[in-house]
Amino acid sequence: MGDSAARFEEICLAFEAFFRNGLQSLAALTPWEAALLISIGLISLLYGLKLFRIMVIIYAAMVGAVLGGQVAAHYHMHQAIGMGLGALVLALITWPLLRYVVGLFGGIAGAAVGAVSFYWTGNPTAMLVATLVGLVLGVVLAFMVFRAFIIFTTCILGAQMVVTGVVVLLMAIPRIGEAVRCGIGTNPFLLPVLVGMPAIIGVIYQVRNADAGDKKADGK
Repeated sequence: MGDSAARFEEICLAFEAFFRNGLQSLAALTPWEAALLISIGLISLLYGLKLFRIMVIIYAAMVGAVLGGQVAAHYHMHQAIGMGLGALVLALITWPLLRYVVGLFGGIAGAAVGAVSFYWTGNPTAMLVATLVGLVLGVVLAFMVFRAFIIFTTCILGAQMVVTGVVVLLMAIPRIGEAVRCGIGTNPFLLPVLVGMPAIIGVIYQVRNADAGDKKADGK
């Protein structure tokens, strides 16, 4: 029993380290990459339901680019080639499996919400449990309420991309960057709030647009 508890604690600490390294990698984005992230995030945030097929493929390509870059770096290959191939392969795989991939990204969105919400508590076990719960709930809800969850997922992921891009741009400014780092480091609820506010606005906007579209369709 003691060995199992110790092993679980190791997994929790490893997961926290993985999440922390991911945040550090995001902080290393260039201003151009951050601007691209903001642009994609805004489209996802405001038009995720209308363009969900395109957005899911873009999400898949982004994940493929990250994985391809890591594989290329591991094998000492040209990172840009690895990122391009990874993005292309995952985008091509996603197209015929679109509905199932939506469930996967729903799980990713739920896991991200759980991880960000509990990361700043400093409790690796709570963060891992919250991430796993968010992952499962995200996948289940994606198939149970497909349309509603498309809106939720695209708003959450879009808000995260927008906030990440804006934070990276702010940190690139010498006089503001240190204050941003200090604010994020000392306030555990700052990032969840910053992500939650545009996500709620995006949900309201997409729902209103969807209702307006339904009324037009009924009128015809």
